[in-house]
Amino acid sequence: MALLFDSLALDLLTIFIVVLAALYLYLVRNFDFWKKSGIPFVPPVPLFGCMKEVILQKSNIGHHMKTLYDAHRGLPYMGIFTVDRPALLVRDLALVKRILLQDAHYFVDRIVQVDETLDPLNGKAIFALTGRKWKYVRASLSPAFTPGKMRRMFYLVDACGQELVRYLDLHTSDGRPVQVKDTMARFTTDVIASCAFGIESNSLKNPDAEFRRFLRRLFEFSVFKAFANLTTFFAPALQSVLRLRIMDEDVLNFFRNSVWSTVEYRWDFYNSKSKIISFLCICLCSLLSSRIYFIT
Repeated sequence: MALLFDSLALDLLTIFIVVLAALYLYLVRNFDFWKKSGIPFVPPVPLFGCMKEVILQKSNIGHHMKTLYDAHRGLPYMGIFTVDRPALLVRDLALVKRILLQDAHYFVDRIVQVDETLDPLNGKAIFALTGRKWKYVRASLSPAFTPGKMRRMFYLVDACGQELVRYLDLHTSDGRPVQVKDTMARFTTDVIASCAFGIESNSLKNPDAEFRRFLRRLFEFSVFKAFANLTTFFAPALQSVLRLRIMDEDVLNFFRNSVWSTVEYRWDFYNSKSKIISFLCICLCSLLSSRIYFIT
């Protein structure tokens, strides 16, 4: 049965055009923001803003922002649009310093937003937290980054370095070439596992070590993951609607279990004389000292 016209097809076409027009008007509603403010800006494109190359995955966000940065030499700042939201790209060093130091309290929250119900591990990371939660977590983590405590973990890096030397001596003794990228990736994995979690991943000895396999899974590229990452910056509402995850469920569970098993194993570190110092141990001590146990 027709609603507006005698033809049902014409009714559907009309509804489609109205919905499309409404979507277009919604996406461009902020496109005059910088013009009204009298600030030079990069002309946006509907649906993409100034991020077309990034959203279409033709360029990563770092390279794209560098391109915009270099294309506007001579300007202290310029306006851009991340899909439909206005943002300011600052080039002047004095202004950057003022934003990051004197006026930092006006720029506390970041644009990264992760749905905690879908991705609790990334949603509760300090880079995704805002307001009171960010303040508490930062207060508990700051003591872990003092020079003295960083030096206390250096012996772990040194131990991994010695293992790297033994690995290179063994595999180059007969003149064979070594895959530098793979070797250094495995060395880095050992350092991360030792310093961050206080565990030995043995990636240099075993290229298929469990920790290395899941770490590689974490950084594997896929169109789905790339799109999920983009939504955290440009369209966080889509995460909940489309149920997008940055991490696969099994990868998330592995790192969650690694953290909690290490915490349980090191729980008595705070009052012990153990020589095993890891970033996780230092954070645990900071949490106990500051009485910050859990943030709801």
